[in-house]
Amino acid sequence: MLGLQQDYRIPILIYRKSRFADAQVTTPPRTYDEVGALGARLTKNNTIGYAIPIGLTGGIGGAQAFVEFILSSIVAGNTDPFFAPDGRNIGFSDERLLLAATTVRDLFGKYKASTPVTLQFGYNELQDGLRAGTVASASFGLYRYKGLERQVADNDLAWAAAPSMSPADKHAVYGFQLSINANSPRKDAAWEFVKYMTSPAAQMIAARGGEVVARASAYDDAYFVSPEAADQQGWKQLVQQRGRVVTYSVIQSTFNQIAGEAFQRMILRSGTPESVVTEIKTRYAEALAKA
Repeated sequence: MLGLQQDYRIPILIYRKSRFADAQVTTPPRTYDEVGALGARLTKNNTIGYAIPIGLTGGIGGAQAFVEFILSSIVAGNTDPFFAPDGRNIGFSDERLLLAATTVRDLFGKYKASTPVTLQFGYNELQDGLRAGTVASASFGLYRYKGLERQVADNDLAWAAAPSMSPADKHAVYGFQLSINANSPRKDAAWEFVKYMTSPAAQMIAARGGEVVARASAYDDAYFVSPEAADQQGWKQLVQQRGRVVTYSVIQSTFNQIAGEAFQRMILRSGTPESVVTEIKTRYAEALAKA
């Protein structure tokens, strides 16, 4: 089964300008070390400096927000696969997963950049926190930025490239694909739908909604030279320069659930990063064998 890409999505750092200004933070953090260094300055009273959403709600299931915005990019890094080409076996190394677990543990414990409250955050809770200002910053989806911007008064929202292990590291790129199943009883009708959704007209509807659309010719439209499209041009450049298309699991929602629970246990029970590696690898292998 083959698919046509409809859009490209890459994590971005979304932050409240006033919270950064109050803490005298003039430059958005580029690395997780820099995120950690800001923890004591941003996380105070009822404000979370950098929210890490490990809640098991929203999306297709499990801790999808956490996996898409943070975990997948760390474990895949600049060169490693996320999952094997057939979407079954884990492709990333134990070392990369250990690095991710250590980084997240330190952001919660050592640096207090995030708090246990965000262990229940999914997409909507994260958006609500950014909107209300109780979250100063977070790696989030570019596709929610335009709607969130309209909800925040006084032009107090901004974005930058999401933090990574080192400056300018790659980020996992995802998005929607339009595919026709080989067993579809109405392939002709499905193909007409796919053709329309990838047409310039439909791509422009998606673009005006804030998506980084996949069709190159769509960017010839006058909309993309307007001030309204400035953010999307920036996101497009970010995808081109720092994006990596990776393979996801055929049981991705199950992996999300397993990963989320392992990270939650580590934070709540003062577990070790090594325990996260063992739990994720063991439970995923068991789930794959049953799938």
